[in-house]
Amino acid sequence: MSGADISSVPEEAGGLTTTDLGPVVEQAMPVIDRYLAAQDMPLTERPLPAAIRFVQELVKGVQEPGQDLVTPRETSEFLATKWFADLYSRVDNWYRAAFPGAMDEVPDKRALGVVMIAGTLFAIRVPVVRWRPGNDNTAWISFPDGIRDNEQAREWIENPPNLSRLWPSEQQAAADLAAEVANALRFIQSNVMGIESKDEVLSGLKAGIRPRLHRAAELARETHPQSIQQAFWELQLACEAALKTLMQQRTGAFEETHDLFRLYDAVLSPPPAFSRDLLKRMPRWQEAVELRYGQGPRKSVSEFMVSYRAALAIVRGTLSSMRKWGLGNAEFQIGRLPWMEPRA
Repeated sequence: MSGADISSVPEEAGGLTTTDLGPVVEQAMPVIDRYLAAQDMPLTERPLPAAIRFVQELVKGVQEPGQDLVTPRETSEFLATKWFADLYSRVDNWYRAAFPGAMDEVPDKRALGVVMIAGTLFAIRVPVVRWRPGNDNTAWISFPDGIRDNEQAREWIENPPNLSRLWPSEQQAAADLAAEVANALRFIQSNVMGIESKDEVLSGLKAGIRPRLHRAAELARETHPQSIQQAFWELQLACEAALKTLMQQRTGAFEETHDLFRLYDAVLSPPPAFSRDLLKRMPRWQEAVELRYGQGPRKSVSEFMVSYRAALAIVRGTLSSMRKWGLGNAEFQIGRLPWMEPRA
C-alpha cells in the first residue's frame, strides 16, 4: 500500500471467518484510513474504498460454508458477495465509531451556480444525477447534459423570490436565465466525466474546471465587492483549465499562459466551439490577476454576471470540442449490492 505501513497488520487475515474479522478490522483500519486521507478522499466517501483496500491487501482467501476456498482478485468479483457485505458493515461501523457525527453528514452533490433576478443574485443548485426506479430491485441512473422535458430549472433556485410579484418580463427573464445556467452546468458536469483521462496532466487540468466554477458562484453570492472581485479570478481559471485541457488532449501539451485569447488562438484547427468574441466579456488576464487581490474597478454583481454567463459558454464550447464518452443521453441500470442495503 503506497504511502502507508501495513507491517503491523497480521498477514494471516486471509482465511478467517467473518465472526473473527472484528479484531483484524480494528487493527487494520487506522492504517488504511491514513492512506485514504493522504489521497485527500472525503471522509464520508471512505468506507467502500477502505473495505476494498482491506480485501486487496489482507484477504488471501475466502471460504464460505459448503463452498471451495476462493482467492479474491478483481473487485467486480467480490463486490456482490455476502461476505463482502459483512466486511463492509464492519468497516462502516468502524468509521462511525471513529468519526461520530461527521459520517452522518450528507455532501451536496448538486452543481452550484448563480442567477440574477430583478437585479438581485440568487444561488441555483442543479441536480447532476437523475435516478428512477427499475424492475427487480434495480434503478436507472443518468448524468444528463441538459434540462429534461419534465423539469423546470427555476425550481432549483435557492430561496427564490415570489416570481408572481415581478413584472412579466422579469419572470420570463428569470426562467430563461435559470435554464441557461442549469443547462450549462449539467453539460459541463456530464462532459467532464466523459473525458478519457489516462494522461495525468490532462486529468489534473480537467479536475480544475468544475471546482473553479463552483468557487466563483460561492464568492459571488456573498455580494461583497471583494468577493465579487475574487470570483472573476475563479472564472478566469475555469476557462484556462478548459482550454488547456483541450490543448493537452489534442497535442499532448498546453501553453503556459493566462491569456485566454492566446490560448484560443493556439488551439489547433478546428477552434473551440464558441465565438472568440465571448472572451471580450471576460477581464483580460492582467486585470483578473489584480482582481484576485481585491484590486481593480470591477465590483458589481451585474458585471460579474456578464462574465459568468460568458465563462459558462466558453467552458461548454471548449468541452464540446473534446473527445469523450457521450454520457448525456445514456442511462445505466444498476442493481442493489448487498453493502447498499439500508442500515438496521
